[in-house]
Amino acid sequence: MLQLTLSSAKASYQAGEMPMLSYKITNQGDQPVVYWAYLLDYRLKASLVADNQGKGSSFELQPFHPQPWPGPQFTDTLNLAPGAHWQAPLLWNDPYGFAFVQRHSQPPVIPITYSRPGLPAGQYRLRVYLSDTVAYYVGEDQLFDRRLETRKHDKGQAPVLEAELLLGFAG
Repeated sequence: MLQLTLSSAKASYQAGEMPMLSYKITNQGDQPVVYWAYLLDYRLKASLVADNQGKGSSFELQPFHPQPWPGPQFTDTLNLAPGAHWQAPLLWNDPYGFAFVQRHSQPPVIPITYSRPGLPAGQYRLRVYLSDTVAYYVGEDQLFDRRLETRKHDKGQAPVLEAELLLGFAG
């Protein structure tokens, strides 16, 4: 059985600051597990939703710079013995240009000028999930036009993993 956890380097951040987040996948079972890790950092960021606990507004991360599909890498498979884990930071300085956008009342095509590098002041519940599918942005640069291509893990069903974390952003 695998568990996904999300953690932060700090308990709170300034409004507009990108949080320093890390994730950990732990094998809590008594058997070794092989987990599909293709585009793991990308998949986690693309799934991230931040719900403002006080005002009801919510944000999600979207990529604004499409890239060619990366080829498979040796690191695309995690072999986790019982009790073992894989831990890494979410990387913000990647070529995909992830930024937060408000989840509601957005036009069908979201220009990068509608995005924000971090979250406004408030208390947020950050949620991420992993499944056996990658939805990869292939649209126009500097826009999020919702053109996604998907690839599915072909070696069987990867379990859906979910994690959440409460974080504050001060104004």
